[in-house]
Amino acid sequence: MERHDMLLKLKALKRHGMAAAFDEVIDEGIKRSRTPFDVLGRLLAAEDSERHARSIRYQMTGAKFPEFRELATFDFAESPVNQQQIRTLHDGGFTEETRNIVLVGGPGTGKAITGWPWQFRRSRPIDARASSTSSTSSTGSSKKRRLASKVASRNGSPTSMWS
Repeated sequence: MERHDMLLKLKALKRHGMAAAFDEVIDEGIKRSRTPFDVLGRLLAAEDSERHARSIRYQMTGAKFPEFRELATFDFAESPVNQQQIRTLHDGGFTEETRNIVLVGGPGTGKAITGWPWQFRRSRPIDARASSTSSTSSTGSSKKRRLASKVASRNGSPTSMWS
């Protein structure tokens, strides 16, 4: 069987790792007078390595991790947001001053603050709640505010989003 036919057969059998390493492993085996068992073992190891790498790529794609973004790379010229205000919020000084912030916007507009770096510098957790504008304008919003205020006062948290 010729080299080309072997590569086609390996690919047909879905042995892509073996096909990718075929030339290198065969050339090394000839140069170093390896036994057929050594050559086959190296081809199988290459296939195993390829399958493991493919499995990890598949799992990482399926996990749908959010894209990591830094404030330093944000283009304020292309956005209507106030750069100074965003930088002030990013510094987290409002938490030490025990001031509230309210993030307003529809679902999916980026109101979540759970990944902000200043949150990890805090000595106690922040009682943060985010909500879409439709849920805050509903008739039950006053009940939500009273309930959140009770929870915040019990927890001793000065940064409740609803109080």
